[in-house]
Amino acid sequence: SRTCDSSGHWGPFGSCVVNCECSSGICCDGCHYDSSAFKCKSWYEYRCEGSNPGNDAQKQLYKQYCSGHSAGCDGAIKGYGWTTKEDCSSSQVCEMNNGVPQCVADTSCSDQFLTSSTHSCYSNPSGAGNPTLCMDLQHISGSSWRYRVCKSGSSFGNQFDYRLVDDHYLIHFTRYTENAGVSCSSWHSFDVKYINGYGASNGAGLKVEVRSPAGCIESGCQYSTGVATIRKECL
Repeated sequence: SRTCDSSGHWGPFGSCVVNCECSSGICCDGCHYDSSAFKCKSWYEYRCEGSNPGNDAQKQLYKQYCSGHSAGCDGAIKGYGWTTKEDCSSSQVCEMNNGVPQCVADTSCSDQFLTSSTHSCYSNPSGAGNPTLCMDLQHISGSSWRYRVCKSGSSFGNQFDYRLVDDHYLIHFTRYTENAGVSCSSWHSFDVKYINGYGASNGAGLKVEVRSPAGCIESGCQYSTGVATIRKECL
């Protein structure tokens, strides 16, 4: 027996009559409407939104589907939630540029350097005599600071040497020597302009390492102050 094309039926005089719903369109397969499961369009929308600092550059994917009753792309629209396109830092703001968000420098703030503590002490429980040594920090200007080391409650009984160390960036600053009989060393300036990012996680992790007597190499005569962080912020 003969069969007719699936899009039609047998008509008079043995002809195949085609019952097409459509002939063109993004949701037309050439004769019938595509189902509502067929995605016919997708796009992103953008915005500046989110928690401070800096807000975030965000995007959301949208998809539109065929209606199943039309050749045009006019069915349901589904959004897939906002996601972070770019996480702006504390020194940036989010701005729209030709409809797309970007993190740009915040010219309303300036770099400042802050410390977690100006007086950081450590009791050195494993060192000879268990001296409590403290690091004092003072801000000079910009990224410039100064420090000294002090012995809590008494003076140094030996000539001693010391140096500032940044455990985060693995930097050892200049070593100095002081004579016995002082409770605090001289002040020495240093600069932290090498800090390469904002916040405590990018800050300088500072302490002072002390040897008393000066030049000793045994662990029992090597000491440390407490630790402080100097961080950069845009404020």
